[in-house]
Amino acid sequence: MEDERRKAQKAGGKNRIRVTKAREMYAARFGFSPTSMTFRVDLHNCRGMTTDEVINDVYNYCRIYGGYPKPLIEAHQNSCFLFQDFQNLLAQATVRLGSKPQSQPSMDILFQPFGASGK
Repeated sequence: MEDERRKAQKAGGKNRIRVTKAREMYAARFGFSPTSMTFRVDLHNCRGMTTDEVINDVYNYCRIYGGYPKPLIEAHQNSCFLFQDFQNLLAQATVRLGSKPQSQPSMDILFQPFGASGK
């Protein structure tokens, strides 16, 4: 991330952090088989618990589907827009604010299994 920030500064880009940094990152496999996918787990500010306790609580107390914790599945489902909804919201914001839409960097890398090489 630091390298990307330096490259953006050299290219005249704004000094913005688009993704917050986690204090600790882990590779976690919540599935039971060796073929289960491994995911990156970012932990930041675990109050009153160690990071190991947080990961173990997810494993012990959350339902796991396909090697993925149910609360994260639900969070993803509830935070997604259909493409048409996104286009409508973008058009409304453009008209109301008189602004121009800017292209956003892809966040796909954040939602890939740990170690995936991309799409």
